[in-house]
Amino acid sequence: MSDRAAFLRSALRDRLETQPDRLGWLREQLENYVERWLGFTADPSLSIKGLLRDDFFIMLSVATELYGAERENIDSRVGDREWRQFVETLRRIEKTKDRSLAAELLPMFRRYQAVHASGG
Repeated sequence: MSDRAAFLRSALRDRLETQPDRLGWLREQLENYVERWLGFTADPSLSIKGLLRDDFFIMLSVATELYGAERENIDSRVGDREWRQFVETLRRIEKTKDRSLAAELLPMFRRYQAVHASGG
């Protein structure tokens, strides 16, 4: 992990520690990171390799990891399938560098949110 990624991870963890609703706060942050990163992916002049190294993607990855850990801490199984699909798509983008998959992230995340909000 790069120094920058470690710094960003630490900053997010520090903020998380002060939140009374850790999962809710992380979910909001994660949606924000997805939306912002998608905005950059829409610009064809920006390379996908560069976008995968940029702070927004690092924060998106870190927030995804921390959110997954928080879900496990509260033993939440609500929306497991939708959450796994979101995480798998994010990892597939990272591995294949397929920019076209990015458009799937926000709808997947919103499907997860809807299932989570309904309680399953």
